[in-house]
Amino acid sequence: MPGSIPSLRDVAVHAGVSAMTASRVVRGLKGVKPATAERVHQAIEALGYRPDPLLTALAGRRKRKGHQVTSVSVALVTPGSDERVWRDQQGFHATVCAALKTAASFGYGVEFALGGDTLKSWERVLRMLFVRGVVGLFVPPVQIRVPEGIDWSPFSGVNLGYGVRRTGFDTVRHDNYQMVSLALDRLVHRGYQKIGVVLSSSEARTDYRVGGAALALGAWGGAVGKVLPPLMLDQPASLLSDVSRRKFLSWLRACAPDVILSLHADILLGWLTDAGIGVPEDVGVAGLNLNADQETPGIAGVAISPGRVGSAAAEMLHSMVLHGRTGRPVAKQILCLDGFWQDGCSIRAVGPELAY
Repeated sequence: MPGSIPSLRDVAVHAGVSAMTASRVVRGLKGVKPATAERVHQAIEALGYRPDPLLTALAGRRKRKGHQVTSVSVALVTPGSDERVWRDQQGFHATVCAALKTAASFGYGVEFALGGDTLKSWERVLRMLFVRGVVGLFVPPVQIRVPEGIDWSPFSGVNLGYGVRRTGFDTVRHDNYQMVSLALDRLVHRGYQKIGVVLSSSEARTDYRVGGAALALGAWGGAVGKVLPPLMLDQPASLLSDVSRRKFLSWLRACAPDVILSLHADILLGWLTDAGIGVPEDVGVAGLNLNADQETPGIAGVAISPGRVGSAAAEMLHSMVLHGRTGRPVAKQILCLDGFWQDGCSIRAVGPELAY
């Protein structure tokens, strides 16, 4: 019927196979000859067949010989050609793992793919994922731009965390403004009067929200007059060199902050210790984006759970799939998760007159 949505039976007829065989191919089950599976994939592409997201997601929860059988999948597609851009970063890795684990608990199969650097490579990868029954995409938190002109319409998609990907997908991330606001509030209540904020070029992926929030709150918020102009270290966090260390120590001597707030508190703490500067006796150190899922001995600051970000992203993607929301949304949604204060010995203890 012209204009009708193709069904799995239409795919089977077009490929010259039984509906059972077509179903096995769509669900990625074994026992189908490669040549037959290829005919089914060609029929899927020719007809524009799309598995019904609600029925197939529910079907994926059925048990087969004691094991879960999935008929639709989600994929983690990494821009570029190397998954180490997120695998080697503890927080990023935890976010991705939580997203995929939660998606699997909903009955989805899980796949990995590299998008490459060109529009052609992305088109090839997405076409392959489509015929393999992938309905949803996660894009990890990386500083690699996705090429313009990609047709996202067959897929639901969610960005994990911050990044410069420019997919246009909805995003789940932590709230850097809330984190800075909470940190400044706690530091002011501890009696700190000169709060120094240290940034690195890695924060380009957040559009420098930490620095912007610190400047705004230091001008009009609860930390008025107590926030120094932020120090920018012109290197990414993973590559901070001796040049950055010297720049930091020079700034420390010139500006004399009584506490330092940074996303890179662990690195700065090491530099201070090596320079013989006492923490918190000479200067306090407070972190942002501390990983609540791992121990960070001694460092006070605002903590977040990368796993919560991943799980929330999977829940968002699942809702999209079940409601048939595909492609780039007209108005992108951003779900921001709050951080929470984590005390530590890197700042001075609360005095009786400062206690809440």
